[in-house]
Amino acid sequence: MATVKINEKLVSIIKDKRKKKKLTQKDMAEYLQISFSNYQRLEANKYESYDQNLLKQIAIKLEIDDEIFSDTLKVSPTTKMALRIKNETLKQIKMIEIEHEFDSFSQTANYIFEQYFLNHDLSKVKYDIENMFQEVVLKTWATTVKDLEKENVSNKKFLDFILETYEIDEEQAKKDFNSIESKRKNIAKW
Repeated sequence: MATVKINEKLVSIIKDKRKKKKLTQKDMAEYLQISFSNYQRLEANKYESYDQNLLKQIAIKLEIDDEIFSDTLKVSPTTKMALRIKNETLKQIKMIEIEHEFDSFSQTANYIFEQYFLNHDLSKVKYDIENMFQEVVLKTWATTVKDLEKENVSNKKFLDFILETYEIDEEQAKKDFNSIESKRKNIAKW
């Protein structure tokens, strides 16, 4: 359960919007499927933080502007959670904890998550770069082939030399180029 810090300003916005819509605290509690006393304490500003999902539901129900909602909330930097971990995975986590001299399981888990997301983002970037490189090479080659075919016999001989030397399958290269072109056009449509 992700909690969000709340303040008096947010609570007063919630109260005002609820009253303008002529909803009771009981109506809100029923809508949120929480106890009446829980909702009363929220509007009495008895909580320092509150469930993020419930606050989003309140914002939707009371039609609170997202900007106001976002400006008044500060997401807490940590969330408590329970995990079930396989013994083998736990051993690997312990090895990482020892290797990096972390003081707690929490530090180790945060490190693992950060590395995962960093590597995941890097792999996406690498994939994008590979695609871009392939597209540029194929497009350049295909453009050159088209240009060379239009030119004189000496250019055709040069083209044949390149195709033979580098064992390029001309038909496959053209298909690859056309495939990339169609993907680019489809992306432009989105």
